[in-house]
Amino acid sequence: MDWITSRTAEQIPMGVSIGKESFSDLDYVDDVTLLAEMLETLVAGLLVLQDEAAPLGLQVNWTKTKIQHVGEPRLTQSTVQVAAENVNLVDDFIYLRSLISHNGGSEAEIL
Repeated sequence: MDWITSRTAEQIPMGVSIGKESFSDLDYVDDVTLLAEMLETLVAGLLVLQDEAAPLGLQVNWTKTKIQHVGEPRLTQSTVQVAAENVNLVDDFIYLRSLISHNGGSEAEIL
């Protein structure tokens, strides 16, 4: 997955900056989090990710894919179309057993 996400980041200028550091993605086994400052960039990155994964026999599961906007103003729509699929926009999601919130906070997932 790291190879696929690095090839994606080479083609689309993705990422967010925190201080002097820039981060384009987080990945763990088959879970990937892409980071982008603009929704349009993220959608383009998802399309490239799909194209890079396909020759390896991997597919993006669009029903499990979620997009989260962090900060204000909040997005008003509930879905975004990517590769002719509707991808849900969410306020919170679980990543590596942590609940990640739209306000930038996180806490241990409540089981």
